[in-house]
Amino acid sequence: IPFSLTRIADTLSVRVPRFKKAFSMSVYTMFVVYWIVVLLPAFNGTVKGTLMSVTVPADYYRFEQMISKESDFSRTLAVPWHNRFIYEGENHPVVDARGIFQVNDIGSILERLSEKETRDILSRLAIRYIVVPDDITREIFLSDRSYDDSLRQQVIAQLDRLPFLTRKSGFDRLAIYQIDTPISRVYQVRDTGMITPSGVSRIDPSRYVVKLMDTLGSRVIFSERYDPNWHMWDGKTNIVSKKSRDGLNSFTLDSPATYVELYYSPQKYVDVFRYVTIITLFLLGALIIIGRAALWKFVAWRWITGMYFILGLLFIYALCRPNNLVQHSSI
Repeated sequence: IPFSLTRIADTLSVRVPRFKKAFSMSVYTMFVVYWIVVLLPAFNGTVKGTLMSVTVPADYYRFEQMISKESDFSRTLAVPWHNRFIYEGENHPVVDARGIFQVNDIGSILERLSEKETRDILSRLAIRYIVVPDDITREIFLSDRSYDDSLRQQVIAQLDRLPFLTRKSGFDRLAIYQIDTPISRVYQVRDTGMITPSGVSRIDPSRYVVKLMDTLGSRVIFSERYDPNWHMWDGKTNIVSKKSRDGLNSFTLDSPATYVELYYSPQKYVDVFRYVTIITLFLLGALIIIGRAALWKFVAWRWITGMYFILGLLFIYALCRPNNLVQHSSI
C-alpha cells in the first residue's frame, strides 16, 4: 500500500510539478479518510459477522464462578456443541456431544442421549455437567441456514426427561444439568464390573500419582484418549496402556500395589533436551567471553556482553518452566 500511494503521488506530481507536495499530501489524506470510513462500523458496533460486538450473558460468568471453585477434575458436555463462551479450564475441559457420539445432526445426538448405556458412558468419561448453550451468535441451532430456537427448546425438553440428570437452578439463558453419578478421572474396574474411584494427585499434565482402592485383580482406567505412550509404573513393572471399550487408556494390574504413577513416556526426552540446551547456552556464552576478552576494554562490547547475559537468563527461565507435551485433556 505505501508503495502504491507513493507511485500515485509521484505520477500526479510529474504532470503538475508546482503542486508536488500538495498532491502527495492529498493522496495520503484521502487514503486515511477512506480507511476511517471503512473501519468506522467495526468501532461503533454496526458491523455484522466476525467483528460484530456481542454482549456475553451473565449466565456464562455464573457458570464459570460455579465450576472454577471445584478442585476435582471433570468435563463439561456441550449439547449439541459448544460456543466460545462456555468456561473451559485445564481442570474442567469442554467436549462436544457430536464428538462423543460421532454424529453431526441434532436429532441423532438426542437419540444417542436417550439410549440406556449413555449414562454409564458419560460417567466413565468423567463428564459432570451438560450445558445447552445460549446461541447468541446464531451459529448452532440452524434450520435452513436460519436460527431456529425450537431446535434448542427441543434439546432442553429431551434433557429434562432424562432421569439421570438434574437441572441446575439460577440460570436463565443457559440450561445446565448435572449427572448424578460422575466418576473421577482415574478409576478401577474389577472383574465383576464394579467401578471403584481412586485418589489422583496431578504432578503436571504428563504425570499423575494414583492411590488404588483395590490393589489386585482390577484394571486402572485413565480417562484420556487412548495413546500407547501413556505408561503406568507400579514400583516393579512398567505397564503399557491398552485401549478400553470407550477408547481410553487401560492398565491391567499384575501385582499388588497401593500407589502407581501414570506418565507420558515421550516427556522424558523433552526434559533431557531442556538441560542439554541450558548447558549448551552456558558453554556458548563462556566461549564468547573468553575468546573476546581482549575486547573487554571497549564499552560497546561490555554492553553486548551484558545484554547477552540478560537474554541468557530469560531464556534459561523459559526453559526451566514446565514444558509438557501433554497440554490439554482429550477424549
